[in-house]
Amino acid sequence: MKPYVSICIPVFKTEELLEEALQSVLQNDVEHVSKIVEVIIVNDGSTSTNLQGLSCKQIVKKIKKNTKIKINYIEHSQNMGLVEARRSALYVAKGEYIFFFDSDDVLTLTRASYLWRAVPFNIQEGMCNIFARAN
Repeated sequence: MKPYVSICIPVFKTEELLEEALQSVLQNDVEHVSKIVEVIIVNDGSTSTNLQGLSCKQIVKKIKKNTKIKINYIEHSQNMGLVEARRSALYVAKGEYIFFFDSDDVLTLTRASYLWRAVPFNIQEGMCNIFARAN
């Protein structure tokens, strides 16, 4: 089944916040979210670690073990900037809608629930960093 929403998360020197950001995206109260959402993490050349010494790749690997949601990991060999990180995510995104989410943000349960329910009702494109894919 094709995902409905692709959540694109660029990462550069925010490893200490990445796990919390990912957990906030993955924890929500919408039924069958694993069937409608995919997450795409783009490590934009970051070599930082979190307080436990985990790199971006290691954090993603740890999170992937505990979720049914598909998580794609892309790694740039050097920092290319936010626009290129988002572009890399778009190349692999399969969702009908694209949601850009920063690695230092947190998505509350209430907002996640609202987001997943709002998308099918044709919310204004561009609102809340959600964009419809051009046909």
